Amino acid sequence: MEKRINGSIFAMQFKQGWMDNISKEELKLQLHNQFEAFIKSRGKRQTQERYKILDKIVDRGSHFDIEDLYRDLESTYHVSRATVYNTVGLLCEAGILNRSHLQGNQTLYELTGTQHIHLICSGCGEVTEITDETLSAHLGRMKFRRFKVLSVTANFYGLCSQCRKKTKTPRNG
Repeated sequence: MEKRINGSIFAMQFKQGWMDNISKEELKLQLHNQFEAFIKSRGKRQTQERYKILDKIVDRGSHFDIEDLYRDLESTYHVSRATVYNTVGLLCEAGILNRSHLQGNQTLYELTGTQHIHLICSGCGEVTEITDETLSAHLGRMKFRRFKVLSVTANFYGLCSQCRKKTKTPRNG
C-alpha cells in the first residue's frame, strides 16, 4: 500500500491496522467517546468545534498539516485557527493523533493505531507512505523498559526517482 503526501497520490483508504475493520462512522463514534473521556478528565469544555475538527480528520483519512486542515475546515465550517491548533494538541495528548516531525521543520499529523513506513525524499520533500508486513511486525514486537508503544512509524530518508533523475549527470560520448 502506498500514498504520496506532497505528490500526486494523496487520498487513500484507511491504513492497515485496527481501523480497517470498522466504518468511518463507527470510527468517529469510538474516537468521540475516547476524546470525550479525555476532555472530561482534563476539566475542558466539550465544544461542537472540537468534534467537527475530529470528524474532518477522520474524513481526510491521511496525514495532514494543521494549516491544510484549517483551510479544509474553513471551506465548510467556520472555526478559528487557534481552536484548530489547540484541538490538534489535545487530540495528540489524548492519544488519538500521532505527530511526525519531518525534515525541514515539517510536521504532519495522523490518526494513531497504524504501523507504516515513511519514505521521505531529501530532495523535494515528498513523503510516500508504505506498509511492509515483515518490518511492521518486527517493529511492533520491540519492547522498551518503562515505555508502552502505542504505534510505530519509521522514517527513511533518501531520493525519490524524480530527484535521482535530476541529479544524474549526462555521459559525454
